Amino acid sequence: MIMKINKYILGLLTLIGVLNLQSCDSESYDVEGNPNNLIYFTSSKITTPANSLSFNVDWTSIGALGDEVVVKLPVKSTRSAEKTIKVHAEVDNSLVALYNTTNGTSYEAFPADAYKIVKSIATLETGKNQSVDSIEVRVPAENFITLNKREYLLPVRLTSVDGSGKVSVQNNTAWATVKVKYPGDVKSDVSITGGTYMGTSKVSIANLPSSYSFTASAASRVQQDETVTFEVDRSLVAYYNTNRGGSYVALPTNADVTVEGLNTTIPVGEQKSSEVKVTLNSLANLTEGTTYMLPITMKEVSIGLQAKANYNTVYLIVDYPKVTVPTDPGDYTPDDPSGKFAALDISNSQSYSNYYFAEAKQKVLTNFTYEIKINAKELSGISRFFSFNGSNTVMFRFGEGGVANRLQYCTGAGKNHFATTTFEPGRWYMLSLTYNGSKLTMYVDGVKDSEQTVTSYSTVFKGVEIGMSWAGYPSSQVFKGSISEARVWDRVLNEYELVDGICRVDPKSQGLVAYWKLNEGSGYIFHDATGNGYTIDWSDTWRCVTESEADPGTHLTDRQNYIGWDKSESNICK
Repeated sequence: MIMKINKYILGLLTLIGVLNLQSCDSESYDVEGNPNNLIYFTSSKITTPANSLSFNVDWTSIGALGDEVVVKLPVKSTRSAEKTIKVHAEVDNSLVALYNTTNGTSYEAFPADAYKIVKSIATLETGKNQSVDSIEVRVPAENFITLNKREYLLPVRLTSVDGSGKVSVQNNTAWATVKVKYPGDVKSDVSITGGTYMGTSKVSIANLPSSYSFTASAASRVQQDETVTFEVDRSLVAYYNTNRGGSYVALPTNADVTVEGLNTTIPVGEQKSSEVKVTLNSLANLTEGTTYMLPITMKEVSIGLQAKANYNTVYLIVDYPKVTVPTDPGDYTPDDPSGKFAALDISNSQSYSNYYFAEAKQKVLTNFTYEIKINAKELSGISRFFSFNGSNTVMFRFGEGGVANRLQYCTGAGKNHFATTTFEPGRWYMLSLTYNGSKLTMYVDGVKDSEQTVTSYSTVFKGVEIGMSWAGYPSSQVFKGSISEARVWDRVLNEYELVDGICRVDPKSQGLVAYWKLNEGSGYIFHDATGNGYTIDWSDTWRCVTESEADPGTHLTDRQNYIGWDKSESNICK
Protein backbone atom coordinates (compact mmCIF):
# COMPACT_ATOMS: atom_id res chain seq x y z
CA MET A 1 0.00 0.00 0.00
CA ILE A 2 1.34 3.46 -0.91
CA MET A 3 1.15 5.92 1.95
CA LYS A 4 1.74 9.68 2.08
CA ILE A 5 3.23 10.50 5.49
CA ASN A 6 4.86 13.42 7.25
CA LYS A 7 7.96 11.64 8.51
CA TYR A 8 10.39 9.05 7.35
CA ILE A 9 12.55 6.73 9.36
CA LEU A 10 16.18 5.90 9.26
CA GLY A 11 15.83 2.78 11.37
CA LEU A 12 19.19 2.40 12.99
CA LEU A 13 18.75 -0.72 15.07
CA THR A 14 21.91 -1.66 16.87
CA LEU A 15 22.59 -4.12 19.64
CA ILE A 16 24.20 -1.88 22.23
CA GLY A 17 25.27 -4.40 24.81
CA VAL A 18 24.31 -7.13 27.17
CA LEU A 19 23.95 -5.69 30.64
CA ASN A 20 22.65 -6.55 34.08
CA LEU A 21 20.45 -4.00 35.81
CA GLN A 22 19.33 -6.30 38.64
CA SER A 23 20.68 -6.31 42.19
CA CYS A 24 23.70 -8.49 42.82
CA ASP A 25 23.42 -11.95 44.39
CA SER A 26 25.73 -14.90 44.97
CA GLU A 27 25.96 -15.46 41.20
CA SER A 28 26.69 -11.86 40.19
CA TYR A 29 30.22 -12.31 38.98
CA ASP A 30 31.74 -12.89 35.54
CA VAL A 31 30.49 -15.81 33.50
CA GLU A 32 33.98 -17.27 33.40
CA GLY A 33 34.79 -19.34 36.51
CA ASN A 34 31.20 -19.69 37.79
CA PRO A 35 30.56 -23.29 39.04
CA ASN A 36 27.04 -23.27 37.54
CA ASN A 37 26.18 -23.69 33.86
CA LEU A 38 25.05 -20.14 33.12
CA ILE A 39 22.89 -19.25 30.13
CA TYR A 40 23.54 -15.83 28.64
CA PHE A 41 23.58 -13.52 25.65
CA THR A 42 27.12 -12.86 24.44
CA SER A 43 28.91 -10.42 26.73
CA SER A 44 29.38 -6.87 25.47
CA LYS A 45 33.10 -7.36 26.15
CA ILE A 46 33.28 -9.95 23.40
CA THR A 47 33.27 -8.89 19.77
CA THR A 48 30.63 -10.96 18.06
CA PRO A 49 29.28 -9.80 14.67
CA ALA A 50 26.00 -11.60 15.32
CA ASN A 51 25.39 -9.26 18.25
CA SER A 52 26.07 -6.07 16.34
CA LEU A 53 23.11 -5.52 14.06
CA SER A 54 22.06 -2.42 12.15
CA PHE A 55 19.32 -1.77 9.63
CA ASN A 56 18.41 1.20 7.45
CA VAL A 57 14.78 1.78 6.68
CA ASP A 58 13.77 5.05 4.96
CA TRP A 59 10.27 6.34 5.02
CA THR A 60 9.43 8.18 1.80
CA SER A 61 6.28 9.50 0.19
CA ILE A 62 5.68 6.07 -1.34
CA GLY A 63 6.19 4.11 1.86
CA ALA A 64 9.03 2.24 3.53
CA LEU A 65 12.12 1.42 1.52
CA GLY A 66 14.48 -1.22 2.88
CA ASP A 67 14.43 -4.62 4.51
CA GLU A 68 12.27 -5.54 7.46
CA VAL A 69 14.21 -5.18 10.71
CA VAL A 70 15.06 -8.63 12.06
CA VAL A 71 16.91 -9.10 15.37
CA LYS A 72 18.32 -12.60 15.89
CA LEU A 73 20.09 -13.29 19.18
CA PRO A 74 21.83 -16.65 19.74
CA VAL A 75 22.13 -17.97 23.29
CA LYS A 76 25.29 -19.41 24.84
CA SER A 77 26.18 -21.47 27.93
CA THR A 78 29.34 -21.56 30.03
CA ARG A 79 29.47 -25.35 29.71
CA SER A 80 28.46 -27.79 27.03
CA ALA A 81 24.90 -29.00 27.54
CA GLU A 82 24.66 -32.47 29.10
CA LYS A 83 21.13 -32.70 27.73
CA THR A 84 18.99 -30.52 25.49
CA ILE A 85 18.30 -27.13 27.10
CA LYS A 86 15.41 -24.79 26.22
CA VAL A 87 15.93 -21.08 26.93
CA HIS A 88 12.99 -18.65 27.12
CA ALA A 89 13.07 -14.88 26.39
CA GLU A 90 10.71 -11.92 26.22
CA VAL A 91 10.63 -8.21 25.41
CA ASP A 92 10.58 -6.49 28.80
CA ASN A 93 9.61 -2.82 28.39
CA SER A 94 9.71 -2.32 32.15
CA LEU A 95 13.51 -2.15 31.88
CA VAL A 96 13.51 0.98 29.66
CA ALA A 97 13.10 3.43 32.56
CA LEU A 98 15.85 1.72 34.56
CA TYR A 99 18.18 1.83 31.55
CA ASN A 100 17.52 5.55 31.06
CA THR A 101 18.18 6.30 34.73
CA THR A 102 21.42 4.32 34.74
CA ASN A 103 22.75 5.72 31.46
CA GLY A 104 21.30 9.23 31.38
CA THR A 105 19.31 8.56 28.21
CA SER A 106 15.70 9.23 27.22
CA TYR A 107 14.61 6.25 25.14
CA GLU A 108 10.95 5.37 24.67
CA ALA A 109 9.58 1.85 24.98
CA PHE A 110 8.32 0.29 21.76
CA PRO A 111 4.53 0.20 21.40
CA ALA A 112 3.34 -3.36 21.95
CA ASP A 113 1.89 -3.54 18.45
CA ALA A 114 5.10 -2.31 16.75
CA TYR A 115 7.20 -5.45 17.24
CA LYS A 116 6.63 -9.17 16.89
CA ILE A 117 8.32 -11.90 18.93
CA VAL A 118 8.81 -14.46 16.19
CA LYS A 119 10.74 -16.95 18.33
CA SER A 120 10.88 -16.75 22.12
CA ILE A 121 12.66 -20.09 22.75
CA ALA A 122 16.21 -21.05 21.76
CA THR A 123 17.63 -24.59 21.98
CA LEU A 124 21.08 -25.76 23.09
CA GLU A 125 21.59 -29.34 21.94
CA THR A 126 23.52 -32.01 23.86
CA GLY A 127 27.26 -31.36 23.76
CA LYS A 128 26.86 -27.77 22.48
CA ASN A 129 27.46 -24.45 24.22
CA GLN A 130 25.64 -22.26 21.65
CA SER A 131 22.04 -22.52 20.55
CA VAL A 132 21.26 -23.98 17.16
CA ASP A 133 18.68 -21.25 16.65
CA SER A 134 18.12 -17.71 17.93
CA ILE A 135 15.69 -15.65 19.90
CA GLU A 136 14.05 -13.60 17.14
CA VAL A 137 12.21 -10.27 17.28
CA ARG A 138 10.99 -8.45 14.19
CA VAL A 139 9.89 -4.88 13.60
CA PRO A 140 7.92 -5.05 10.33
CA ALA A 141 8.42 -2.07 8.03
CA GLU A 142 4.71 -1.31 7.92
CA ASN A 143 4.73 -0.84 11.72
CA PHE A 144 7.13 2.11 11.60
CA ILE A 145 4.14 4.31 10.84
CA THR A 146 3.15 3.98 14.52
CA LEU A 147 6.43 5.46 15.78
CA ASN A 148 6.26 9.15 16.66
CA LYS A 149 9.21 9.60 19.03
CA ARG A 150 12.88 10.19 18.29
CA GLU A 151 14.48 7.13 19.94
CA TYR A 152 13.19 3.75 21.03
CA LEU A 153 14.74 1.00 23.15
CA LEU A 154 13.94 -2.70 22.75
CA PRO A 155 15.09 -4.81 25.78
CA VAL A 156 15.17 -8.57 25.07
CA ARG A 157 15.55 -10.48 28.37
CA LEU A 158 16.24 -14.16 29.10
CA THR A 159 13.55 -15.31 31.56
CA SER A 160 13.96 -19.02 32.29
CA VAL A 161 15.74 -22.27 31.39
CA ASP A 162 14.30 -25.77 30.87
CA GLY A 163 17.14 -28.17 31.67
CA SER A 164 20.50 -28.09 33.39
CA GLY A 165 21.39 -24.39 33.55
CA LYS A 166 20.57 -21.03 35.09
CA VAL A 167 20.02 -17.59 33.50
CA SER A 168 23.06 -15.38 34.00
CA VAL A 169 22.43 -12.42 36.26
CA GLN A 170 25.01 -10.23 34.57
CA ASN A 171 24.35 -11.01 30.91
CA ASN A 172 20.67 -11.74 30.62
CA THR A 173 19.48 -8.75 28.58
CA ALA A 174 20.27 -7.43 25.11
CA TRP A 175 19.39 -3.84 24.26
CA ALA A 176 18.60 -2.56 20.79
CA THR A 177 17.81 0.98 19.63
CA VAL A 178 15.77 2.41 16.80
CA LYS A 179 16.27 6.07 15.95
CA VAL A 180 13.52 7.88 14.06
CA LYS A 181 14.67 10.37 11.45
CA TYR A 182 12.22 13.10 10.49
CA PRO A 183 12.23 15.04 7.23
CA GLY A 184 14.31 18.14 7.72
CA ASP A 185 16.83 16.56 10.08
CA VAL A 186 19.18 16.52 7.11
CA LYS A 187 18.31 19.02 4.40
CA SER A 188 19.42 18.98 0.77
CA ASP A 189 20.49 22.24 -0.89
CA VAL A 190 18.19 23.25 -3.73
CA SER A 191 19.14 25.77 -6.41
CA ILE A 192 18.25 26.84 -9.93
CA THR A 193 19.24 24.04 -12.30
CA GLY A 194 22.49 24.98 -14.00
CA GLY A 195 22.43 28.35 -12.28
CA THR A 196 25.39 30.45 -11.19
CA TYR A 197 25.87 32.97 -8.40
CA MET A 198 23.14 35.58 -8.96
CA GLY A 199 23.00 34.39 -12.57
CA THR A 200 20.95 36.09 -15.28
CA SER A 201 19.06 34.77 -18.28
CA LYS A 202 17.48 36.57 -21.22
CA VAL A 203 14.07 36.50 -22.79
CA SER A 204 14.43 37.31 -26.49
CA ILE A 205 12.14 39.96 -27.95
CA ALA A 206 12.98 39.04 -31.55
CA ASN A 207 9.96 36.77 -32.07
CA LEU A 208 7.07 37.26 -29.67
CA PRO A 209 5.61 35.54 -27.81
CA SER A 210 8.96 34.34 -26.41
CA SER A 211 9.35 31.86 -23.55
CA TYR A 212 12.00 30.87 -21.04
CA SER A 213 11.72 27.78 -18.81
CA PHE A 214 13.75 26.67 -15.82
CA THR A 215 13.71 24.10 -13.02
CA ALA A 216 15.08 23.66 -9.51
CA SER A 217 17.53 20.89 -8.59
CA ALA A 218 18.31 19.32 -5.23
CA ALA A 219 21.90 18.45 -4.37
CA SER A 220 20.90 14.81 -3.92
CA ARG A 221 17.96 12.56 -4.71
CA VAL A 222 15.07 13.40 -2.42
CA GLN A 223 13.66 10.85 0.04
CA GLN A 224 10.06 11.90 -0.50
CA ASP A 225 8.14 14.26 -2.75
CA GLU A 226 9.55 17.74 -2.08
CA THR A 227 8.07 21.04 -3.19
CA VAL A 228 9.64 24.33 -4.26
CA THR A 229 7.33 27.33 -4.49
CA PHE A 230 8.51 30.28 -6.57
CA GLU A 231 7.29 33.86 -6.67
CA VAL A 232 7.96 36.99 -8.72
CA ASP A 233 9.84 39.42 -6.46
CA ARG A 234 10.59 42.74 -8.15
CA SER A 235 12.28 44.07 -5.01
CA LEU A 236 15.27 41.87 -5.84
CA VAL A 237 16.15 44.12 -8.80
CA ALA A 238 17.61 46.69 -6.40
CA TYR A 239 19.46 43.91 -4.57
CA TYR A 240 20.96 42.71 -7.85
CA ASN A 241 21.95 46.20 -9.00
CA THR A 242 23.64 46.93 -5.66
CA ASN A 243 25.58 43.67 -5.50
CA ARG A 244 26.38 43.14 -9.18
CA GLY A 245 26.80 46.70 -10.39
CA GLY A 246 23.77 46.67 -12.69
CA SER A 247 21.27 49.35 -13.66
CA TYR A 248 18.25 47.22 -14.48
CA VAL A 249 14.66 48.42 -14.19
CA ALA A 250 12.01 46.14 -12.69
CA LEU A 251 9.63 44.80 -15.32
CA PRO A 252 6.39 46.68 -14.65
CA THR A 253 3.45 44.85 -13.11
CA ASN A 254 1.32 45.63 -16.16
CA ALA A 255 3.82 44.06 -18.58
CA ASP A 256 2.31 41.47 -20.92
CA VAL A 257 4.04 38.51 -19.31
CA THR A 258 2.70 35.14 -18.17
CA VAL A 259 4.35 33.01 -15.47
CA GLU A 260 3.22 29.38 -15.16
CA GLY A 261 4.12 26.51 -12.84
CA LEU A 262 5.32 28.46 -9.80
CA ASN A 263 4.43 25.54 -7.53
CA THR A 264 6.95 22.86 -8.48
CA THR A 265 7.55 19.34 -7.23
CA ILE A 266 10.66 17.17 -7.07
CA PRO A 267 9.39 13.56 -7.15
CA VAL A 268 10.75 11.02 -4.67
CA GLY A 269 14.03 9.53 -5.88
CA GLU A 270 14.65 12.43 -8.31
CA GLN A 271 16.66 15.67 -8.15
CA LYS A 272 14.98 17.98 -10.67
CA SER A 273 11.65 19.75 -10.27
CA SER A 274 8.85 20.39 -12.69
CA GLU A 275 9.28 23.45 -14.96
CA VAL A 276 8.49 27.10 -14.41
CA LYS A 277 7.65 28.81 -17.71
CA VAL A 278 7.84 32.56 -18.32
CA THR A 279 6.33 33.94 -21.53
CA LEU A 280 6.72 37.50 -22.80
CA ASN A 281 3.64 37.90 -25.00
CA SER A 282 4.22 41.42 -26.31
CA LEU A 283 6.08 44.66 -25.61
CA ALA A 284 2.95 46.40 -24.38
CA ASN A 285 3.58 48.89 -21.56
CA LEU A 286 7.37 48.67 -22.02
CA THR A 287 9.60 51.62 -22.95
CA GLU A 288 12.19 51.54 -25.73
CA GLY A 289 15.77 51.95 -24.62
CA THR A 290 15.17 50.20 -21.29
CA THR A 291 16.69 46.98 -20.00
CA TYR A 292 14.22 45.32 -17.66
CA MET A 293 14.65 42.60 -15.08
CA LEU A 294 12.12 40.11 -13.68
CA PRO A 295 13.42 38.15 -10.66
CA ILE A 296 11.69 34.84 -9.91
CA THR A 297 12.86 33.44 -6.60
CA MET A 298 12.20 30.55 -4.25
CA LYS A 299 9.53 31.65 -1.79
CA GLU A 300 9.22 28.41 0.15
CA VAL A 301 10.72 24.93 0.09
CA SER A 302 9.45 21.81 1.83
CA ILE A 303 11.01 20.41 4.97
CA GLY A 304 13.66 18.21 3.34
CA LEU A 305 15.19 21.10 1.38
CA GLN A 306 17.00 24.36 2.00
CA ALA A 307 17.36 27.08 -0.62
CA LYS A 308 20.97 27.81 -1.54
CA ALA A 309 21.56 31.52 -1.05
CA ASN A 310 22.12 33.55 -4.24
CA TYR A 311 21.59 30.41 -6.34
CA ASN A 312 17.84 30.38 -5.70
CA THR A 313 16.72 33.13 -8.08
CA VAL A 314 16.40 33.48 -11.84
CA TYR A 315 17.07 37.08 -12.86
CA LEU A 316 15.34 37.32 -16.24
CA ILE A 317 16.44 40.18 -18.48
CA VAL A 318 14.24 41.77 -21.13
CA ASP A 319 16.39 44.10 -23.24
CA TYR A 320 14.22 46.52 -25.23
CA PRO A 321 16.72 48.65 -27.18
CA LYS A 322 15.77 51.98 -28.64
CA VAL A 323 15.28 51.76 -32.40
CA THR A 324 16.82 54.60 -34.39
CA VAL A 325 14.63 55.52 -37.33
CA PRO A 326 16.78 55.74 -40.50
CA THR A 327 16.98 59.17 -42.10
CA ASP A 328 18.02 57.55 -45.35
CA PRO A 329 16.86 54.20 -46.77
CA GLY A 330 20.49 53.12 -47.00
CA ASP A 331 21.30 53.78 -43.35
CA TYR A 332 21.72 50.83 -41.02
CA THR A 333 19.91 50.70 -37.68
CA PRO A 334 22.15 49.51 -34.83
CA ASP A 335 20.66 47.25 -32.14
CA ASP A 336 17.69 46.25 -34.23
CA PRO A 337 15.18 44.24 -32.13
CA SER A 338 15.35 41.52 -34.78
CA GLY A 339 18.93 40.85 -33.73
CA LYS A 340 20.44 42.29 -36.90
CA PHE A 341 23.71 44.16 -36.42
CA ALA A 342 26.42 46.04 -38.27
CA ALA A 343 30.07 45.09 -37.80
CA LEU A 344 33.46 46.62 -38.50
CA ASP A 345 34.93 45.26 -41.75
CA ILE A 346 38.74 45.15 -41.42
CA SER A 347 39.55 43.60 -44.80
CA ASN A 348 41.45 46.73 -45.89
CA SER A 349 44.96 46.52 -44.39
CA GLN A 350 45.35 50.30 -44.84
CA SER A 351 43.09 50.71 -41.81
CA TYR A 352 45.43 48.78 -39.51
CA SER A 353 46.81 50.88 -36.68
CA ASN A 354 46.88 51.36 -32.89
CA TYR A 355 44.84 53.53 -30.59
CA TYR A 356 46.25 54.40 -27.16
CA PHE A 357 44.28 55.71 -24.21
CA ALA A 358 45.39 58.49 -21.90
CA GLU A 359 47.72 57.33 -19.14
CA ALA A 360 45.00 57.86 -16.54
CA LYS A 361 42.86 55.31 -18.37
CA GLN A 362 45.50 52.59 -18.53
CA LYS A 363 44.74 49.67 -16.26
CA VAL A 364 46.75 46.79 -14.74
CA LEU A 365 44.83 43.51 -15.04
CA THR A 366 45.83 40.48 -12.97
CA ASN A 367 42.46 38.80 -13.58
CA PHE A 368 40.64 39.45 -16.82
CA THR A 369 38.34 38.41 -19.61
CA TYR A 370 39.07 39.68 -23.12
CA GLU A 371 36.36 39.13 -25.73
CA ILE A 372 35.92 39.77 -29.42
CA LYS A 373 33.55 38.43 -32.05
CA ILE A 374 34.92 37.58 -35.50
CA ASN A 375 33.72 36.43 -38.91
CA ALA A 376 36.38 35.56 -41.51
CA LYS A 377 35.45 35.75 -45.17
CA GLU A 378 38.40 33.49 -45.89
CA LEU A 379 41.28 31.91 -43.98
CA SER A 380 44.60 31.66 -45.79
CA GLY A 381 48.14 32.33 -44.64
CA ILE A 382 48.74 34.35 -41.50
CA SER A 383 45.92 36.75 -40.67
CA ARG A 384 46.08 38.92 -37.57
CA PHE A 385 42.90 40.70 -36.56
CA PHE A 386 43.03 42.25 -33.08
CA SER A 387 45.21 43.00 -30.05
CA PHE A 388 44.47 44.40 -26.61
CA ASN A 389 47.61 46.52 -26.45
CA GLY A 390 49.92 47.22 -23.57
CA SER A 391 52.54 45.53 -21.43
CA ASN A 392 52.16 41.83 -22.29
CA THR A 393 49.91 42.56 -25.26
CA VAL A 394 47.14 40.01 -25.82
CA MET A 395 47.01 39.32 -29.56
CA PHE A 396 44.85 37.09 -31.77
CA ARG A 397 45.66 35.73 -35.24
CA PHE A 398 45.22 32.75 -37.55
CA GLY A 399 47.68 30.78 -39.64
CA GLU A 400 50.82 30.57 -37.50
CA GLY A 401 52.67 27.33 -38.21
CA GLY A 402 51.05 26.86 -41.60
CA VAL A 403 47.55 25.97 -40.33
CA ALA A 404 45.32 28.69 -41.76
CA ASN A 405 42.22 27.92 -39.69
CA ARG A 406 43.97 27.50 -36.35
CA LEU A 407 43.68 30.36 -33.85
CA GLN A 408 46.76 31.55 -31.99
CA TYR A 409 46.53 33.78 -28.94
CA CYS A 410 49.71 35.40 -27.63
CA THR A 411 50.05 36.90 -24.17
CA GLY A 412 53.50 38.45 -24.37
CA ALA A 413 56.89 37.34 -23.07
CA GLY A 414 56.97 34.45 -25.52
CA LYS A 415 53.73 32.96 -24.23
CA ASN A 416 52.00 31.66 -27.36
CA HIS A 417 49.02 29.33 -27.27
CA PHE A 418 46.74 27.64 -29.80
CA ALA A 419 43.03 26.89 -29.75
CA THR A 420 41.80 23.41 -30.60
CA THR A 421 38.69 24.53 -32.50
CA THR A 422 38.79 24.20 -36.28
CA PHE A 423 37.44 27.52 -37.53
CA GLU A 424 35.39 27.94 -40.68
CA PRO A 425 34.99 31.07 -42.81
CA GLY A 426 31.58 32.61 -43.24
CA ARG A 427 30.29 32.30 -39.66
CA TRP A 428 30.54 34.30 -36.47
CA TYR A 429 32.55 33.13 -33.45
CA MET A 430 32.74 34.73 -30.02
CA LEU A 431 36.26 34.41 -28.58
CA SER A 432 36.70 34.81 -24.83
CA LEU A 433 40.07 34.62 -23.09
CA THR A 434 40.06 34.48 -19.28
CA TYR A 435 42.84 34.54 -16.69
CA ASN A 436 42.24 33.86 -12.98
CA GLY A 437 45.78 34.19 -11.67
CA SER A 438 46.83 30.64 -12.49
CA LYS A 439 44.85 29.41 -15.50
CA LEU A 440 44.60 30.96 -18.95
CA THR A 441 41.46 29.63 -20.62
CA MET A 442 40.14 30.10 -24.15
CA TYR A 443 36.42 29.79 -24.83
CA VAL A 444 34.77 29.66 -28.24
CA ASP A 445 31.07 30.59 -28.21
CA GLY A 446 31.09 30.15 -24.45
CA VAL A 447 32.46 26.60 -24.56
CA LYS A 448 35.89 25.84 -23.09
CA ASP A 449 38.37 25.21 -25.90
CA SER A 450 41.74 25.00 -24.18
CA GLU A 451 43.46 25.83 -20.91
CA GLN A 452 47.04 26.40 -19.80
CA THR A 453 48.70 26.91 -16.44
CA VAL A 454 50.23 30.41 -16.40
CA THR A 455 51.40 31.84 -13.09
CA SER A 456 52.40 35.35 -12.02
CA TYR A 457 50.97 36.92 -15.16
CA SER A 458 49.46 40.35 -15.61
CA THR A 459 48.87 42.77 -18.44
CA VAL A 460 48.61 46.54 -18.62
CA PHE A 461 45.66 47.46 -20.84
CA LYS A 462 46.71 50.60 -22.72
CA GLY A 463 44.87 50.49 -26.03
CA VAL A 464 43.84 48.38 -29.01
CA GLU A 465 45.34 47.38 -32.33
CA ILE A 466 43.23 46.48 -35.34
CA GLY A 467 44.98 44.06 -37.68
CA MET A 468 48.78 43.77 -37.96
CA SER A 469 50.04 47.35 -38.09
CA TRP A 470 53.79 46.93 -37.55
CA ALA A 471 56.25 47.96 -40.27
CA GLY A 472 55.64 46.27 -43.62
CA TYR A 473 53.48 43.41 -42.34
CA PRO A 474 49.91 44.76 -42.74
CA SER A 475 49.45 43.58 -46.32
CA SER A 476 51.05 40.17 -45.67
CA GLN A 477 48.95 39.41 -42.58
CA VAL A 478 45.63 40.87 -43.68
CA PHE A 479 42.47 39.52 -42.11
CA LYS A 480 39.64 39.45 -44.60
CA GLY A 481 36.59 39.62 -42.41
CA SER A 482 34.71 41.54 -39.74
CA ILE A 483 34.88 42.10 -35.99
CA SER A 484 32.26 43.03 -33.41
CA GLU A 485 31.52 43.07 -29.66
CA ALA A 486 35.03 43.75 -28.30
CA ARG A 487 35.13 43.83 -24.49
CA VAL A 488 37.59 44.16 -21.62
CA TRP A 489 36.66 42.88 -18.15
CA ASP A 490 38.67 43.06 -14.92
CA ARG A 491 37.22 39.77 -13.67
CA VAL A 492 36.84 36.19 -14.87
CA LEU A 493 33.44 35.47 -16.39
CA ASN A 494 31.99 32.01 -15.83
CA GLU A 495 30.76 29.80 -18.67
CA TYR A 496 27.14 30.72 -18.07
CA GLU A 497 27.95 34.44 -18.39
CA LEU A 498 30.02 33.80 -21.51
CA VAL A 499 27.20 31.94 -23.23
CA ASP A 500 24.71 34.55 -22.10
CA GLY A 501 26.82 37.33 -23.63
CA ILE A 502 27.41 35.90 -27.10
CA CYS A 503 25.12 38.50 -28.69
CA ARG A 504 25.50 41.42 -26.28
CA VAL A 505 25.95 42.30 -22.61
CA ASP A 506 24.61 44.95 -20.31
CA PRO A 507 27.03 47.92 -20.54
CA LYS A 508 26.68 48.34 -16.77
CA SER A 509 27.72 44.76 -15.99
CA GLN A 510 30.02 44.31 -13.00
CA GLY A 511 33.68 44.37 -13.96
CA LEU A 512 33.14 45.56 -17.54
CA VAL A 513 35.97 48.03 -18.16
CA ALA A 514 35.43 48.82 -21.85
CA TYR A 515 32.86 47.71 -24.43
CA TRP A 516 32.98 48.48 -28.13
CA LYS A 517 29.95 47.10 -29.93
CA LEU A 518 31.51 48.18 -33.27
CA ASN A 519 28.03 48.42 -34.74
CA GLU A 520 27.90 52.13 -35.54
CA GLY A 521 27.48 51.32 -39.23
CA SER A 522 29.15 54.55 -40.34
CA GLY A 523 31.95 56.90 -39.38
CA TYR A 524 35.16 56.15 -37.52
CA ILE A 525 34.28 56.70 -33.86
CA PHE A 526 33.92 53.43 -31.96
CA HIS A 527 31.92 54.24 -28.86
CA ASP A 528 32.59 52.74 -25.44
CA ALA A 529 29.14 51.58 -24.37
CA THR A 530 30.12 51.50 -20.67
CA GLY A 531 30.56 55.26 -20.45
CA ASN A 532 33.95 54.66 -18.82
CA GLY A 533 35.74 56.86 -21.32
CA TYR A 534 37.37 54.33 -23.65
CA THR A 535 35.80 55.61 -26.88
CA ILE A 536 38.14 55.15 -29.87
CA ASP A 537 38.73 57.79 -32.57
CA TRP A 538 40.34 56.18 -35.62
CA SER A 539 41.52 59.56 -36.92
CA ASP A 540 43.99 59.65 -34.02
CA THR A 541 46.10 56.48 -34.28
CA TRP A 542 49.74 55.37 -34.17
CA ARG A 543 51.88 52.75 -35.84
CA CYS A 544 55.53 51.89 -36.35
CA VAL A 545 56.02 52.42 -40.06
CA THR A 546 59.48 50.78 -40.03
CA GLU A 547 60.95 47.96 -37.94
CA SER A 548 63.51 50.30 -36.39
CA GLU A 549 60.97 52.89 -35.27
CA ALA A 550 60.38 53.03 -31.52
CA ASP A 551 56.91 52.72 -29.99
CA PRO A 552 54.43 54.21 -30.36
CA GLY A 553 55.71 55.06 -33.83
CA THR A 554 54.22 57.59 -36.21
CA HIS A 555 51.08 59.57 -35.42
CA LEU A 556 48.51 58.94 -38.17
CA THR A 557 45.43 61.06 -38.78
CA ASP A 558 44.11 59.43 -41.94
CA ARG A 559 43.37 55.80 -41.08
CA GLN A 560 39.68 56.67 -40.75
CA ASN A 561 39.54 56.92 -44.54
CA TYR A 562 39.99 53.15 -44.81
CA ILE A 563 37.32 52.09 -42.34
CA GLY A 564 34.66 49.77 -43.76
CA TRP A 565 31.35 48.48 -42.43
CA ASP A 566 29.76 45.07 -42.81
CA LYS A 567 25.97 45.30 -43.08
CA SER A 568 25.33 41.78 -44.32
CA GLU A 569 21.80 40.44 -43.95
CA SER A 570 23.31 37.36 -42.33
CA ASN A 571 24.59 39.41 -39.38
CA ILE A 572 21.93 38.32 -36.91
CA CYS A 573 22.34 37.39 -33.27
CA LYS A 574 19.33 36.76 -31.04
